[in-house]
Amino acid sequence: MKTKKIGGKSWSSIEKSLESAKMEAMKTFYDVQQFLKQFGIIVYMGKRLYDIELMKLELSRIYDAGLMDKLDYLEAEAVLRREHKIELDYIEKNGDKNL
Repeated sequence: MKTKKIGGKSWSSIEKSLESAKMEAMKTFYDVQQFLKQFGIIVYMGKRLYDIELMKLELSRIYDAGLMDKLDYLEAEAVLRREHKIELDYIEKNGDKNL
């Protein structure tokens, strides 16, 4: 039987990574980044706000594919929502210097 590969990793190695990730809840932006990294997803667009938005999309795709449970998805989504709000508040206060 051929092993399915996702992002250059075998399915069994991804399952092992997911099991270890389930033991620790995602509470920080870094935790969400590390979770996505397990799938070969590294996000850098040059603006933190864009990074957060793309991470939300990638997280949604992983959840829709059934590769993470609902509680983990909701925790990660809450972290990204919080970070998005913080970034919007910062931009509103200080202006967007990248425009």
